[in-house]
Amino acid sequence: MHKEKMLNILDFDRKKLQEILTTELGLEKFRADQMFRWIYKERVKSFDAMTDIAKSVREKLTGFFEIKYPNIHDIAISQDGTRKFIFKLEDDELIESVLIKQPKRMTVCISSQVGCAMGCKFCRTATLGFKRNLTAGEIIGQVLALKDEAREEDFYNIVF
Repeated sequence: MHKEKMLNILDFDRKKLQEILTTELGLEKFRADQMFRWIYKERVKSFDAMTDIAKSVREKLTGFFEIKYPNIHDIAISQDGTRKFIFKLEDDELIESVLIKQPKRMTVCISSQVGCAMGCKFCRTATLGFKRNLTAGEIIGQVLALKDEAREEDFYNIVF
């Protein structure tokens, strides 16, 4: 089955993914667990890399879903090592995420919307005004992209 616009698998929780797999693709519910393990634990970005899933199933998945992170548009690194990422979304909107290295932990600041309605004078995002909320996949994609960028450094502190 081929859809004009692929569904970002990161937009779905396990239960909803199971529902889509069984009703839309005629696959077993346990496939959702396999995909979650590959995406969130093994950190693969393509269905071809999910080697314990039959090739025919991977082809079905590839024709229906994509694993889509927001694109890194720019990175700014401050003197203290803090890294600010500008992500470009599919609708060409830009959002910011920040990796903040601290002595005992790594903190990440994740966007949950494009722009902001709060109007805080110190915040560049607030000057843009509120445009829209992010999808679950756009939020999760930021976290996964920052995990890739942080490499060996784990972060356990996530702020929005």
